[in-house]
Amino acid sequence: MIVSGPPSLAVRSQAAPGYHATWPVPTAADDPGYSADGTGGRRLMSEVHEQTLIEAPVATVWALVGDPSRYPEWLPRVLEVQGETFEEGLEFMQVSHHPVIGGDEIHFLIDRKDDLREIRMHCLISGMFVHWQLTEARDATFVNAVFGMEPIRPRDRLVDLTVGRRFFRGWLAEAVESLKSSASRVSA
Repeated sequence: MIVSGPPSLAVRSQAAPGYHATWPVPTAADDPGYSADGTGGRRLMSEVHEQTLIEAPVATVWALVGDPSRYPEWLPRVLEVQGETFEEGLEFMQVSHHPVIGGDEIHFLIDRKDDLREIRMHCLISGMFVHWQLTEARDATFVNAVFGMEPIRPRDRLVDLTVGRRFFRGWLAEAVESLKSSASRVSA
């Protein structure tokens, strides 16, 4: 049976046939932390942002950011990347080293890839995500980067809750500095 709420919201009810109720149903617009995944609880999520200007052309920065096979050259903690092609909708595997947990295989899905502008990917196992956006700024590149996690497994929820924001803040800061340094070397 359908229980009605606002016109765009309908909730299935296990109530007895003929029962009909109306109540406010929380949505993302009402509460950004609300989980629409059916659990009805708040989604735990770390998300850190960093913006910077890199003194290199956008094509130079994109050659590093938009091609995951080049991540071991510059992205801290990345040891190896395995994959044939790196296009939107495709998966690849990244081997990383983390100070606390040691080596880890991360299975990424590329969610969005817009040449010279944006790449967003998330781990199919943990929910960790990386999002790079590039904008041309004269002869330089403005970078907006977001690292974080939308935890999938209970253990990842615990890790995210306890050290997630601190871990992603540190890794993102290292990544941006390393990207600046690598892009400057390449464009020189």
